[in-house]
Amino acid sequence: FDNLADASLEGFELEFLASQTFARHSLSYQWQQGKDNAGNVLADLNPPSFRYVLELTGRQFRFMSDLQYRPERNRAGPGEQNLASAWVWSGSIRRDLSLGWRGEFYMTNVTDELYRASADELAPFQPGRAFGLRLSWGNAAGLDG
Repeated sequence: FDNLADASLEGFELEFLASQTFARHSLSYQWQQGKDNAGNVLADLNPPSFRYVLELTGRQFRFMSDLQYRPERNRAGPGEQNLASAWVWSGSIRRDLSLGWRGEFYMTNVTDELYRASADELAPFQPGRAFGLRLSWGNAAGLDG
């Protein structure tokens, strides 16, 4: 890591939310870039990304889908590498059972995308497709939290 006397960082985030009685949609985009006073690209900035989240909620269930797209990034800072584009999709289905019990099936990286979360030259690949079952107890009042 280098200490910098001066640098400029710029970026923006956009988010669009739409809610209905049982559905919630969220579409977002974030982008940032930075340069030091010599014009060199700053390291350790988040790559740009798009994200769409859909949540469907009923009296005893919740479905959630989270789809993220990261375009390729060819501007690497010191100690970084270029990043390939990546599609990462995760989701879950949760259902209230009885007496405060709740069951959930979830999957992460459904498409088994091979990608790095960071441009750091030492960043490992992220885990491939994974799934699990979760059984929890508590908050019998509903699906909040």
